[in-house]
Amino acid sequence: MAVVPAELEGMVGVQPTLVDPNTVTMSVVGVAVSVSRLIQDPDLPSGQNMLTPIHTPSRRIFLAELAGPGVIDGRAPLAGFAGATAIVAGDYDTTTKVLTAASVEIEPAENLLAGAVTSVNPLTINEVAVMPVVDARMAFGGFTNEFGFRVTPVAALVGTAASAEGYFVGNTFFAHTVELDASAPLVPGQPPVSLTRSRTRRRPGGPATVDIRGGVDFNALPALNVFQVAIRRVDKNPIDLTTVLGSNLIGIERATRDAAFPRFGLWRLQGRLTQPPEGVSAREPFPLTAPRFIQVFPAMSGSIPRAQDVVEQEADVRF
Repeated sequence: MAVVPAELEGMVGVQPTLVDPNTVTMSVVGVAVSVSRLIQDPDLPSGQNMLTPIHTPSRRIFLAELAGPGVIDGRAPLAGFAGATAIVAGDYDTTTKVLTAASVEIEPAENLLAGAVTSVNPLTINEVAVMPVVDARMAFGGFTNEFGFRVTPVAALVGTAASAEGYFVGNTFFAHTVELDASAPLVPGQPPVSLTRSRTRRRPGGPATVDIRGGVDFNALPALNVFQVAIRRVDKNPIDLTTVLGSNLIGIERATRDAAFPRFGLWRLQGRLTQPPEGVSAREPFPLTAPRFIQVFPAMSGSIPRAQDVVEQEADVRF
């Protein structure tokens, strides 16, 4: 009788089921959910479809992985994502009583462990053992500091601040993300900018809102106290993500040296994108509903960013 926008956040029931090569069904907080392989994107011509975004905290996953029965680290006897936490946005049909998903975010649980490093090898925080997740569906991506740069754990970090995100099973915290004190030594060869979050949301009938964040390493430009970062939207072919259709500058943000760790700084672009950013004469609207990507790089006047200075991340999109 009616189809209305809907959003769910809560527990997944039994293990999601692959009913055919293009569809997974599951239950989230008791609501039947259908996740189809392809949906029509409102910003693309008729027939140009996109892969339905299904994300764990680590990466985009495929339908077969969402329904895969293999046990995620430490969760036996639960198979796959049974009993996990999911955020699903889409349309609910009051006739079929099914929510058709436009986006899915899923992980075993949303647990946080923050405090002091009490051991490095093995890693413990507040005396709780921390084990990096190795399951390919949400594998640990490496230790970082609060500014988004990869770091190496060393014995000198005992007693310093740390945090881990993941899920707790038995006596072990299984982590997909671990953030260590910024005094940890950096992994060499990294770009001077980082991208820690690129979340976008489009509400029906309204403009896109964005929250894009990251850090900078002032050692790349030691004479400066203000580091400018350019943020660019990159559009890719919705079926073949290796093909770039175009890119547009959407903003330039500034980072200043952090008081406690002056080598680093943070930047953030947040708000509604309905007008061209200052200094940009024209650009297309920014709904960001197709599988588009965000790039950041040092903003040097009149220069083209070097490949080794560009950091790219897939946008976390909610409809």
